[in-house]
Order: sequence, then C-alpha cells, then structure tokens
Amino acid sequence: MNFADFKTASQHASAQDILTRLIATLEQDQQYGAWFEALKLQARFDLGLEPWSVGSVEALSADVQRQLEDRLVEACRVVGERMIAAGRIAEGWMYLRPVGDAARALELLRGLEAKDEYADQIIEVALGYGVAPAWGFELLLGRMGTCNAITAFDTQMVNAALPERQQAAALLVRHLYTELLKNVRHHGLKQSTGTEPVLESKVAELDLIQWLERVPDLTANQNYHTDPSHLSSVVRIGRIVDDPEPQRLAWQLCGYGRQLDELFQPQGYAVFDPYYDAHQSYYEVLLSSESSPAGLDFFRQRRAELTQAAEQPTALSWEGQIEATDVLVELLMRRRQYSDAIKVLMDQLQVCGEHQRSRWTALLFRCCQMDGGFEPLLQYSQQLGDAFGFGLATFYQKYEAKP
Repeated sequence: MNFADFKTASQHASAQDILTRLIATLEQDQQYGAWFEALKLQARFDLGLEPWSVGSVEALSADVQRQLEDRLVEACRVVGERMIAAGRIAEGWMYLRPVGDAARALELLRGLEAKDEYADQIIEVALGYGVAPAWGFELLLGRMGTCNAITAFDTQMVNAALPERQQAAALLVRHLYTELLKNVRHHGLKQSTGTEPVLESKVAELDLIQWLERVPDLTANQNYHTDPSHLSSVVRIGRIVDDPEPQRLAWQLCGYGRQLDELFQPQGYAVFDPYYDAHQSYYEVLLSSESSPAGLDFFRQRRAELTQAAEQPTALSWEGQIEATDVLVELLMRRRQYSDAIKVLMDQLQVCGEHQRSRWTALLFRCCQMDGGFEPLLQYSQQLGDAFGFGLATFYQKYEAKP
C-alpha cells in the first residue's frame, strides 16, 4: 500500500469508497489475511451492522444472520481460491474449507498438479485434509515410494471412505507388483543361462508366478526382490480391494511370499498363519466362482481352532477367536453367502461376551436384511429377552414386505 496516496484519495471519499479501495489494495498486494478481514468489514457494513465487532451474532434476526453467513462464506471462497491459485495451497484450503466445496478445491489442485514445487502441499491437502484421499495417495506413492505410502495408508487413509481406501489399496498392490516383477524378471533372465532360453518376445508376457516356476531358486539363499516388510504390508492392505484384477496380483504376491526364506515369514498372526498361505486362501475365496471354495474351509477350521483355544480364555485367545469370526463373516458377506454368515453369527452370539454382543447383532441384522428374512434375529432376540431386537426384526419384516 502507498499510504500517502491512500490518505489523499480518502480525504473526500465516503466510508463505502474507502472500504472498497482498501479491499482492492489488499487484494492487489496479496495480503490475503487482511483482505479477508476487510471483506468481513464490508459484509457487516452493507448489512447496516457495526463493521468491526467481535460480539455475538445471536442477537441479530435470523434473516440478517443468514445474510451475514452467506457473505462470510463467499469471502472464504474468494480468498481461498486466490490463495490456492497463488501456490499457498495449505493456507488457502483453510479458507476454502468452510465453503464445503471439495470438488472445486480438487479442480484447483489439479490445475497446479504439474508444478513440482507444489507437490507436497497438494498431497497435504488432498490426502491429509481428505479433499481427494485416493488421488493424494497416488501422488504420494509416485513421489515418495512404497514405504511412505504404506505408512500413509495405515494413518492418513484410515478415516477415508471405503471406496477411497479401496482405490488406494489397489494402487499400492499394482505398484508393488510392478516393482517386484521388474526385479524378478531381471534376476530371472540372468539365472536362465544354461536352461531353456526365454525368448525376448515372451519375457514381457510372463507374470510373477510363471517366473517363479521357470526359475525355482530365485529366492534361494535368503534372496528377495523387494523389502519383505513392504510385501507383507501390501498383502494385508490389499484385502479390502473389490476389483478382481488387483486381487489376482495380490494372490501372486502371496505366492512369491510363500517362497521366501523362513526368516522373512511374518509371525504372530493368529488367523493368518502361515501368513502368505492364509492370505493366498483369502484371495482365492474372493476370486473363486465355486459355491464353497477350499479357502472357506481353511477359515472355518481356523475359527474352530481358535474357538476351542478360547475355552481356556486369555486376552490373546479371545482376540484371535474374534478376529477369526470377523474374517469368516466378512468373506461370506463379500461372496453374498448371507445365510452361511447368519449361521456363523448365531453361533458367535452364543459364545461372545456382553461387550461384543451389539456388534455381532448389528451384523446379524444386516445379513438377515440382505438374505431377505428376519427369522434368525427374531429367534435370537426372543431367546435373549431383547425387546428392542425383537421389535426391530418384527418392524422390518413388515416394512420390507410392503407393496
């Protein structure tokens, strides 16, 4: 601001003109915080209120409160958009956030995506502040690599919506698979010397499992081709994915993990033990078109084993039993085998503690709803003397049977 010019111009100007000039000057000078405050002044002035006031707005009429709020939200939008466009992305989002227009924020961020200098701020807003978690995760994965992406998934993605987390998990599976296949291919070509030659035209067509079959000693002598901790984490994270393509890639990652030396086999998992064998069974269940794939038998047996172990209760034995039930019910529900899931839940409700009952009952309700009949919930509620559960099931029987 040129203070002398501003003072001279203001001598014969009205209060409104001074305020207009102040707003224009602060905008031109990119003094964004002060610009926002001046816009607030103008909003109150235009509405006939005390321009500079920190008092409560509760005494104002509902109509004036609404008009003032609309003006302040608009000020947030204008200043926030301008700050993001100027590269002050994280600060700009703080202004734009009250507007609630995540789509507009994403549009602005994508306009800056090509500029490397803004990458960290874009990731912070897209992923850290939840504007576009999956896209932010993709940027982080490409910029910072697998290790940082795994940490971000387990921390920053935890509150994202399931579709966003599924997208991020699929990205991570594809990324690690591509990286691992490249390393295995390079090693495999060197190891193939003296054996059946691999035609150059066929090299790109071989997948991870085919390379392991062609060159069986790739993982001999404690050899590995990607960080084993990254492999185990990505196999775990990939379980939430619904897309068959990355599921198949995750299944192959498990096949690779099974061949690693015992030193690199994750330990201490009650349900997923052996780690890669169990995870491969998990993915086989998701991918199978059979009515009762072998993987389901594996997890039924694991639940039976852990339920028996929990008869001599310890904190760990109950934790394992609960996880085994969770995994089995999740698989059955994902396969839309709701009647089978209901049987497992009814059994679980007979052995679970009081503090677990509401969660299993909620799952039972969901399965009954998807299966088209609430008789199991009626039976259970009557047996337990649960008036609410019985009434809820009765209500939904009638509600969902309406013409």
